[in-house]
Amino acid sequence: MAELFTGRILYPGASEYDQIRYITETQGLPPDNMLDRGTKTELYFRIDGDCEDLLWSLKSKIHYEYDTGIRPMERRKYVFSSLDDMTKVIIPSKLESSDTLVEMGDIWQFIDLIKEMLAMDPCKRITPIDLLSHPFITMAHLQHFTRSS
Repeated sequence: MAELFTGRILYPGASEYDQIRYITETQGLPPDNMLDRGTKTELYFRIDGDCEDLLWSLKSKIHYEYDTGIRPMERRKYVFSSLDDMTKVIIPSKLESSDTLVEMGDIWQFIDLIKEMLAMDPCKRITPIDLLSHPFITMAHLQHFTRSS
């Protein structure tokens, strides 16, 4: 959905590590319980700290290359620090200022929906029934604009 809306690949990694790196850069690390249960966790993540305070972190590009012999590659045209940065590639067309406000409101609702759909923890991810009532889908955020329908 994000790729259709923006016209750009959201996570254009050449490898699983690159894609996981892009995801963690924009959305943070997966929850510890997911990392603890993951079958490939130790390929991409490392555990740091002492016995009482263990913390997962993404392996650096150097550590990943050392462990696997695979060199990570940067494939992104735009580097996002969060999903909110998608506004950098979704540029409203030249419209009247009131129409630009409408379009920006629509973009922010879209980004909110994408963030809910891509929540790392599946228990926190938007359900299909809730998705159908999200303002981006219902366009409820556009109702107070008289020229919108």
